Amino acid sequence: MMNSTFVVKLFLLMLLVGMMTACADKRKHDKNRPNARRTSQSDDLSDGTLLHNIPDSMRVGKKQRIEVRLSRGQNRITIVKNVRGSQKVKIQEIKVGSAMGVKLIASPHDFEVLKHSSEIQAVSRRGYTLWEWDVTPLKDGKLDLHLKVIVRKGDYNKDLPVLDKSVQVVTTETKRWVTFFNNNKEWIMGSLVIPLLLFIASRLGRRRPKPTPKKTTARKKTNTKKKTTPRKR
Repeated sequence: MMNSTFVVKLFLLMLLVGMMTACADKRKHDKNRPNARRTSQSDDLSDGTLLHNIPDSMRVGKKQRIEVRLSRGQNRITIVKNVRGSQKVKIQEIKVGSAMGVKLIASPHDFEVLKHSSEIQAVSRRGYTLWEWDVTPLKDGKLDLHLKVIVRKGDYNKDLPVLDKSVQVVTTETKRWVTFFNNNKEWIMGSLVIPLLLFIASRLGRRRPKPTPKKTTARKKTNTKKKTTPRKR
């Protein structure tokens, strides 16, 4: 009789312990659910700002710093401060997540690209995240640079093509002539181009139309009699 009573008490004790353990697990699971919800919300994309300073023109063999900045927000005051390289920055709105990547792509025959930043970086809600490259053109002409933004979400990436840029690359001599023309544009127009146009206009004004030739009647051909000499007998 005592053995059966002991078994019943032991069974009830084990059942009570199991119920308490299940309740504790449920409370722990409910406690972690808001964190998971906050994590999923933080991984969602939000409105952000992208800045880059890819130049319109470069010089062969001259290294130039290119920057890309991403911020989660549309505050353009902070993102434009202390930019290295070209000061002609371009700003556009873009969808931004908590982890982003940026790639600057170019043909190895056109540019030498040296990166100074990790490809994937965290983007906080304060300030901005910076990517930097040193880019050196290897030849002249119209050369292409491609800027691609990567959204890191969970275990996969999503590429966002942002910019395809054609950069005019010149040699030192070409740059010198272009700079000379830009600096002396008014003098060149006043001293060479305008007098040349006036000279051409004056030459065209001196030309008079040629008189139209009058129609002449065709002369009738007259048959001339040939003189014949008498033959000697």
